Amino acid sequence: MKLIARIVLFALLPFLSGCLTSNTLDAVNTTSSKTLPDRLFHVEKAFVTKDNQLCILFEGVLTNSSQRGGFTLTAPLAKIEVSSGNYISTNKIVYGVLRVPRSAIRQGWVQENLPADSKAIQVSSTVVIPDGSNLWDYVESYKPLPDSAPTLYPIDDLRGTNHYDWPVPMEFIYVDSSTNQAFTIMQVDQVKVESGKHYGYYFLLPLTIPVDIATLPVQIPFILLMMGSIKC
Repeated sequence: MKLIARIVLFALLPFLSGCLTSNTLDAVNTTSSKTLPDRLFHVEKAFVTKDNQLCILFEGVLTNSSQRGGFTLTAPLAKIEVSSGNYISTNKIVYGVLRVPRSAIRQGWVQENLPADSKAIQVSSTVVIPDGSNLWDYVESYKPLPDSAPTLYPIDDLRGTNHYDWPVPMEFIYVDSSTNQAFTIMQVDQVKVESGKHYGYYFLLPLTIPVDIATLPVQIPFILLMMGSIKC
């Protein structure tokens, strides 16, 4: 099919300077990326190991798969980046940010043979972020549970109607009162896939070429202007 398309294009080269035809050929070669969504259903348990690794055992679906299952996420707390900023006007807060690589997720729950010194942490109810809001609108909710133990908040972000924000990454809020930061925002890297060339646009050429020929008298001044033959 590629060979046939090239032969046809070579025969039609004199007509391929038109705007519609040119844009169609550009669309053929334009690649795009697509982010595959993840979905978190619930956190079974979470704990911190002696070497300061936060382990989260959760049930969910990864990369828009149809298969629901259990997964273990392991995040190094030593890599938390501390920052500060204002919220609600002039209120300043110190917080942490932890970007979790995709390689930190493995299939299955790693519950057996846990180190004896692993420390279980409390898992709070899921914080639901409605469309039109963000994590910063719920800062006052990110508190340790009553006994001041480290607490994990799963996040369910519903910004699904805005295609610029969707899909949002899998997120957690980790709170540890023994650290300087009020809380840590954890975000898991998403999977992106690249699309190939869109050869289907070749089938539009029988339509774009006649239109370009018919409108050639109108297009010529613009083509000359783009080539630099006409100075403004």
